[in-house]
Amino acid sequence: STQSTGPRFDAKKMLPSLCYSPRPISKLTHFRYFSQQIQALPLHHIEIHSNEVRHVPENEPQRNLIVTPGLFGNGKNWRSTTKSILRREVKHNYSAFLLDVRNHGESPWDPVMTYNAMAKDIALFIETHCREKVVYLGHSLGGKIGMKLALDYPHLVESLIVVDISPKFIRVWDNEKYLRALPLIPIHQLHSKKEIREQLAIHIQNLAVEEFLMLSVRKNEKDDVFEWAFNLPSIVEHSNHIRDFDIGERTEKGQVFHGETLFIGGEKKSIY
Repeated sequence: STQSTGPRFDAKKMLPSLCYSPRPISKLTHFRYFSQQIQALPLHHIEIHSNEVRHVPENEPQRNLIVTPGLFGNGKNWRSTTKSILRREVKHNYSAFLLDVRNHGESPWDPVMTYNAMAKDIALFIETHCREKVVYLGHSLGGKIGMKLALDYPHLVESLIVVDISPKFIRVWDNEKYLRALPLIPIHQLHSKKEIREQLAIHIQNLAVEEFLMLSVRKNEKDDVFEWAFNLPSIVEHSNHIRDFDIGERTEKGQVFHGETLFIGGEKKSIY
């Protein structure tokens, strides 16, 4: 069900009835997250064009689409959905870029995983790969990164689509229990994907999530061991920040994104 549409996104005014205050971050943690110099990282991506899935007339206007997945995911997870979007969107000739955010997939791993850093990575990607403003589609973690990107780098974003996440502090965060469970799985000591599936069944106990996490199991050919295609220690270290970050609380006074914005929420989600 669609949560909100409109010509502008003002984080401070979004969802005023859900004013949950973010949990406090220690002074030391706050200093580490927000006072250090952020190094933008080059992100891995998959590129898909409209002419790969349908006939594109010569005079059709060009547009760029950035697709950013949620926590534990990567660009490959969105390949079929993106092709479906491009097949149905017949007014523009899209170049779609499916990104792996830092510490996910084939993108670089780094000890820092703040929204400031992740937005800066994507800003660098847009400046490097896209000639014009982009349409940004982000799911969950990717959606909140998109809000931060649109507010901090409005000259790079034409319009914003946010799926399954709100600007506010996340009161009920399903990923929290998975972040407690995943370190209990000795993935480097397991010898087959069957064994990994069995461990996920024990610790996760959610078939859909287990299947999703199996998409991020890969073999480290150098050491000949299985590993997660995400930087679990860094994600765990920053889990409070990822969960508690409130776009409105972290927005500078007068900072407003004026582009078209669409929020899409699952009917059974409890984070709105």
